[in-house]
Formats: sequence, C-alpha cells, structure tokens
Amino acid sequence: MLQTNELKQIRSDWKVVLENEERFSEEFYKQLFQLDPKLEQLFKRSLNMQKRKLVNMFSAALDCFNRPTEFFPLMRMAGRRHNQYEVKPVDYKTMGIAFISALSITVGDKMDDAHTESWRKAFEDMAKLMQGDAPDLH
Repeated sequence: MLQTNELKQIRSDWKVVLENEERFSEEFYKQLFQLDPKLEQLFKRSLNMQKRKLVNMFSAALDCFNRPTEFFPLMRMAGRRHNQYEVKPVDYKTMGIAFISALSITVGDKMDDAHTESWRKAFEDMAKLMQGDAPDLH
C-alpha cells in the first residue's frame, strides 16, 4: 500500500484530473486503444458513459484508499465486473500504461518520477485486488 506522502501526491494529481476530466478520459482511451486495438471490442456501450465511470471509480477508490475495509471490497466488486467483460490479466498491465500516460499528459510537469512511481504502485494495488489478489500491505 501507499505511504502517506505518496497518497497525498496522487490525490493532488487527481484534483488536476478532475479539473480536466474530459481530456484525461479521452487520452486514456486513446492510449489504451493504441496500445491494444482489440480492447476496443470490450466497450460495447457508450464510451462517453464509460469515461464517466472511469473517473468516478478512481475518485471513489482514492477516497477510501487508506481504509482497507472499504477499499478492498470496492476493488473486488470492480474486478468482478471486469471479469464479466472478459478482461484478462495482461489487459490490466496495458490499462496501467495507458492510465499513467494519460495522467502525465493531463497533469503535466507536476507528474515527475516520484508521482509516476506513486501512481504505478496505486494502480498495481488496485489491479491486484481486482484480480483477486491481496496487495502487499507492508
């Protein structure tokens, strides 16, 4: 899990994302589909609706990230939904790359190596829980 300073960094970055929600979500899906075009097939419904869901889910996750009794069930529920859509373990890696890239573009110069590493760790913890694994709590 994240250290207090890392959580502060990502929450600060997320505020910038929320101010630029459209740009972030557009960039995320653009990057995702460039990295793996076949993933576009997983989105059978409105991509606009999915963009809102993406931002809402990360907002909820960041709100309870340091409260495992809320965070773990939230991520596991999201994982069950992703399983229904046939998301594979390798797809989480691709999503992580697209997510960090979209963050870097949206947040700009503030997204230095320390922020990038904090986000990488956060996304990895989320992805582990979504796939049914427990992240390292140390």
